[in-house]
Amino acid sequence: MHLLRLLPGVLLVASLVLTSAGCEKKHRSERELEYQRIADRIRLKQLKDFAQLIERFHAANGHYPLTKREGQQLPVEVAISRQPHEGPEPNASVEDLERELSEGLGEKIALERDPQVHDLEGYRQYHYTSDGKSYEVYAHLYHATPETEPIDEVTQRYRLKPGDGRAEKIPAWDDEDREFMRAMDEIRARDAAKAAKKK
Repeated sequence: MHLLRLLPGVLLVASLVLTSAGCEKKHRSERELEYQRIADRIRLKQLKDFAQLIERFHAANGHYPLTKREGQQLPVEVAISRQPHEGPEPNASVEDLERELSEGLGEKIALERDPQVHDLEGYRQYHYTSDGKSYEVYAHLYHATPETEPIDEVTQRYRLKPGDGRAEKIPAWDDEDREFMRAMDEIRARDAAKAAKKK
């Protein structure tokens, strides 16, 4: 079944998921799980785009973003999320990374965040790390695949590294993906307007 046929029901669930959390995965409805399957598809495509930005920067500048600081080569770690950060504190900010990518590529770069604001459970983020010699980016998916590493019941880590061949397996963006993202933006804008009225 095409995503566009599923969107009305799935996005109704999405609007609820954006403002709620807490039930166990086994109690989720099929529409809620379908929403996460669609969101995982978006996460993989955004992660691929992120990796391509890192590759483009390296090709243009001869080093990976934020690894040359204070006159020397240093490791870097950046977490990108709509949610408050959890876990070890990164040593550079998203703003630092966006600024360096923008300057190094000669264009304004605004990094994508996970398509969801509040998840069913678990922490959702995109992550970049580099030791200066190579790099890695990863996303937190909801559903397990043969290539993910489990973090907890509802969080699966999916990594992309140079030469691992995974990025080539991720399909290109299509109209259904863009429609999903447009609808999610509308839900976030609506919820933000409601929250502003309550203040």
